Amino acid sequence: ALRTLVVSHNQITVIPRALGKCHSLSALVVDGNRIVSPPPLILAMGTRSVMFYLQQLCDAEGTGVIHLPGLELTELPMELAELSRVTSVDVSRNKLTTVRPLNLLSRVTSLNMSQNRLKDVDSDLRDMLLLEELDLSKNRIVHLVSSVRNMTSLR
Repeated sequence: ALRTLVVSHNQITVIPRALGKCHSLSALVVDGNRIVSPPPLILAMGTRSVMFYLQQLCDAEGTGVIHLPGLELTELPMELAELSRVTSVDVSRNKLTTVRPLNLLSRVTSLNMSQNRLKDVDSDLRDMLLLEELDLSKNRIVHLVSSVRNMTSLR
């Protein structure tokens, strides 16, 4: 099984999600590329974090769950919007200031964005009408979002 992958100094911009299925991979060397996905912050955390991120994206296609808590993310990658089957998202304990691009996931029924740096989420939540569970605790929100009124599925 593949344990080390060295692809440094190429023209790679995206590390494919499918690499998340290589559970034996313990060393990934990608320096000298212009990688945008996974996000540079995750790349800087090392192989373990990169593999966790890729595995989560890969699994999300089948399970419908995105689970990326505590990764210190300051923004969410646009590639999450491609996971159209996702119904549950946990991106708690990061440093996020916006819901985007999660607002593009029309099937989401459970969203945990607790312990981030959110201030105003009203416009971002407007189209997430299927939400049943929404956790925005421990953020910097000053006003209760008016779009919550339209979320008739909230429990």
